[in-house]
Amino acid sequence: MEMTGPAYFTAFKNFAFTRTPTGVLTLRFQTEGGPATFTGQMHSDLPRALYEIGNDRQNKVLILTGTGDRFMTEIDGQSLDDPSKPAVWDKTTAEGRRIMQRLVDLEMPIVAAVNGPASVHSEYVLLADIVITADTTVFSDFPHLTFGIVPGDGRPERVPRGFRRTGDSLTRWDAARPGDAVAGHRTPAIAGHAARKGQPGGRHVGCELCPIA
Repeated sequence: MEMTGPAYFTAFKNFAFTRTPTGVLTLRFQTEGGPATFTGQMHSDLPRALYEIGNDRQNKVLILTGTGDRFMTEIDGQSLDDPSKPAVWDKTTAEGRRIMQRLVDLEMPIVAAVNGPASVHSEYVLLADIVITADTTVFSDFPHLTFGIVPGDGRPERVPRGFRRTGDSLTRWDAARPGDAVAGHRTPAIAGHAARKGQPGGRHVGCELCPIA
């Protein structure tokens, strides 16, 4: 792994970056070194981080993952701006659209190493080309439906129908679509499996939820 890197590697306090010599970049969501709590700052920083990732030609594959035993399950409501104010909501929705659009526009495969429950912004990992799950992974969408917001930050078609409409939680089996291959693995092994599957030229790029050999 690279010990040093471009300036954006250390520019965002909630994202930890590492990159292999072959260009496999890992973006790990975190809060003070532990599991990530979603904040307004994270919502503002993520589209900027994705812009930097996309412009860095040294990046060949992107791995998205969380910290510890979960991808993301907590949200700091106090850190979010008041959505009842039109100017605030315009900014928030613009950021959300940029996140989703920049994810799908990245000119590299995305591997999601979902290291446990994903109930806050699970759409980020569900957009990946390959989704590798821990055996504890459950997908849901707590914040959007709770606050009366359309799930998916502008890309609801990639959110499983079950919790797009009802807010239900889905296991990795429920979230799979016909033809997807699904496997669950112990959380500590997820990152290593994702790195192997994400090697440039790997034969698994392009599938949805992949088993780990």
